Amino acid sequence: PLRTSDFRGREAEKTQLFLRHVGYTGVALLGDHCKWPGVSCTFEGMVKRLECHTCNGHLPDQIDLEMLREVVLTSPKLTGDIKVFEGVKNLQVLDLHGTQVTGDILTFRRTQFLRSLSLGNTNVFGDLAALSHPFDLREIDLSFTKVTGTLEGLMGDPDIFNRYSERKVYLCILKLAGTAVLGNLRAITGSIRIHEVDLSHTRVMGRLSGRWVERCQELEILRLQNSSVQFAPKGKIDFPSALKTWKTRKTAMLPQLQELDLTDCPVNSPVENLFAPLLLASPTSIKAANAGLTGIVPKMKPADDADGNSSDPAPLARRLLMLDLTQNNLMELRDLPVVPKLGRILLRKNLDLKVAPSLLTQALKQNIILDLEGTKVS
Repeated sequence: PLRTSDFRGREAEKTQLFLRHVGYTGVALLGDHCKWPGVSCTFEGMVKRLECHTCNGHLPDQIDLEMLREVVLTSPKLTGDIKVFEGVKNLQVLDLHGTQVTGDILTFRRTQFLRSLSLGNTNVFGDLAALSHPFDLREIDLSFTKVTGTLEGLMGDPDIFNRYSERKVYLCILKLAGTAVLGNLRAITGSIRIHEVDLSHTRVMGRLSGRWVERCQELEILRLQNSSVQFAPKGKIDFPSALKTWKTRKTAMLPQLQELDLTDCPVNSPVENLFAPLLLASPTSIKAANAGLTGIVPKMKPADDADGNSSDPAPLARRLLMLDLTQNNLMELRDLPVVPKLGRILLRKNLDLKVAPSLLTQALKQNIILDLEGTKVS
């Protein structure tokens, strides 16, 4: 049988070989390999994690570390093909973001324990559908890569879930900004854990509908800048009625939403249609500059009831710090739905906007930044 000292010696040799291959230039790799910078081991001395942020070499052709679970290499000069990770059967976390690595993401189709894949700003390519098989993926970052495909190819049908389906039920973070990915935004509603989505600068489209109710209940960040997403529901929405009944609603749409970015998206609807489905959310930032919004920025507080009791403002207006409606075609501002002393409302370049003098006075008294640069105010 192999003695413990022999086993640890061989594990050290294999670890040293890997680190030298990827360009490690730190302290001398001597003594117990489990104490080397960036190396973590199991109790038995088997390497389970490798981390280096200054390794400027090349990925090896083979990785012979049986228990390796996590690899974090983020030097911008690192090169090589991700195909080497096809043989790392216990891989759970791979972070190579910002490097020069290349290769097809099809490499990970049989990596059954993979939880986190961060390859943003690299030269990797391939079809998103290749990642439909690692069922328990929690985080995917392929931003600004050459990846193609559709959201549906990755996420599966959001309305079907059984043990034979490949729906990404537990996906938490999805970043595909700057890719040629297509599909409908509704595909993300298949995940019950999703809390951050970035589809900026993609060709994804879609809008909210009744099918979003009770879906994406943990979604906090939704970045859709310069995508093809219309977002706002179709048709005319009776905003005063929606505002009057918000307290009696049993279900909320996107109740945990904190940040929404629709800048340069073709929303092309009344601004009330944008606000109505978010009345029960409590975002801190809504950006919808150059989004084709029209109409009136409405009051977020219902009229007093028949007995003269004052009504509370909808949750949408309670924590909002940034409301950017620059370069739209709005007609009137009737409320300042941001936090006093901290809030900012950007209404630049909105042609002809009606604003009551009392609202301007309120902005001054509450120290709310109201930016009307390039807007004709009447």
